[in-house]
Amino acid sequence: MDKAAIIDKIVVPLIIVLIGIIVYLIIKSILNKAFRIRAKKLKDNKYNTIESLIKGIIKYFIMLVCALMILEKYGIDTKSIITSLGIVGAAVALAMQDFLKDFVAGITIVIENQFAIGDIVKIGDFMGTVTTFTLKTTRIKAWTGEEKIINNHLISEVINYTHNNSIAIVDVGLPYEEDVEKLEKVLNKICIKISKQIPNLKKDVALLGLENLDSSAMVYRIIAEVKSGEQFNTQRQLRKLIKQELDKEGISIPYSQLVIHNG
Repeated sequence: MDKAAIIDKIVVPLIIVLIGIIVYLIIKSILNKAFRIRAKKLKDNKYNTIESLIKGIIKYFIMLVCALMILEKYGIDTKSIITSLGIVGAAVALAMQDFLKDFVAGITIVIENQFAIGDIVKIGDFMGTVTTFTLKTTRIKAWTGEEKIINNHLISEVINYTHNNSIAIVDVGLPYEEDVEKLEKVLNKICIKISKQIPNLKKDVALLGLENLDSSAMVYRIIAEVKSGEQFNTQRQLRKLIKQELDKEGISIPYSQLVIHNG
């Protein structure tokens, strides 16, 4: 192989690939700046999702153009390939039907704002944070570390915990021996006090009232509206603070006891 052939068959294709990478990086940089300027009103996670989707489309398009240019360097008639795409389009569509379903589903997810990167969602029986969203798949990471990868077209129902504020719910069992009016007065005082100690609250901690009459305790329900995704951590904080305040008031939380009579 002479020098001209080496340049034409090896060097030029490498240059095409390099140019393709540079073009993608330039477009990626432009998109980053454009989204930050034009999408100020969008929350960050939605911006990241749309940006990820567009970058995916551009990446595949540049890869296709580079591939056609390289094939042309090897003497393959790319014009006839492009022309024949209309004829074999149906066959390609059949072969790529799952990919096309994923693509359409991905577009639908963005348009309908079903979820975005950073949202806490439940899909099927798996709950976690959306870490990656592409044309084909969605990755969700559970708080325990497991990550689930789901094809977009398989996502039929989504529970999104991020679109609205969350509610932290704590049920407190108190003894039947205590006066109901006294208990409610104490619990309301506790709610006012601990509202100043818990971060991410959207509304003050509130007593809903007597929720249930269990076999060994009267169950009161206390709630707090918090920043999305913070309900579980807030529930833990509420239990601790409520127990501390009840101890100060001299009110014990009932627990199951076994009485044994001897003789």
